[in-house]
Amino acid sequence: MDATVIQKRRIRKLANYFHGVEVGQQVTVGIPVTPENQSRLQSIGFDKLAEGETILPRVIGPITRFNADGKEKIRRDLEKETCYRSQEWKRQEWRGKGETEEVMDWVDIPYKRYPREHIPAPSVELTCVINAEAQRLVIAPAFAYAENSELLLHTVNLFLEVFQEAHILGENRQPVRLPTLKRLSWHVLPPGEQPWEQLKKGLITDSGELKGLQ
Repeated sequence: MDATVIQKRRIRKLANYFHGVEVGQQVTVGIPVTPENQSRLQSIGFDKLAEGETILPRVIGPITRFNADGKEKIRRDLEKETCYRSQEWKRQEWRGKGETEEVMDWVDIPYKRYPREHIPAPSVELTCVINAEAQRLVIAPAFAYAENSELLLHTVNLFLEVFQEAHILGENRQPVRLPTLKRLSWHVLPPGEQPWEQLKKGLITDSGELKGLQ
């Protein structure tokens, strides 16, 4: 199965990797099941990799931890609040006749900190499926593409953390074939004044088109 594959440790912008995908187009992030990644799939919670088997990936790093537990955001834009932490405190307790005994208590110590905002866990689940070509895949739910989709970005990074690659699939779980980028090289002209007839030889083809744009 030919598919567009992202192979990075983590990405920050979808637009850099989804060239040609239209806004609103349904896309699915997945990975084919292979002998090489089967043990990794089982380590994050899959059992027999039967069709329909669905799991919330076990925590193996920061992305899977956020996916399962959520996280706290420090709100430095707000005023600090008073919080308390428990601390062990040893003291001498009188026992009479000038005798004391060391005892241990727990006390609450006040301190100031910025408020915390809890960001709920995305809880993206992975499902084992079989596509029309009888190939076994593990996929996330489909999402409508948007450059600023935080959930789609998180899902791509979830696959990258677990598998070090993510395949972009479209409708019917078929590969999304993105256009091949053609990079144009720029040529820096030498400094100084040059007659147009001399410049034209390096810039214009015999058919009248700019060189490098053919």
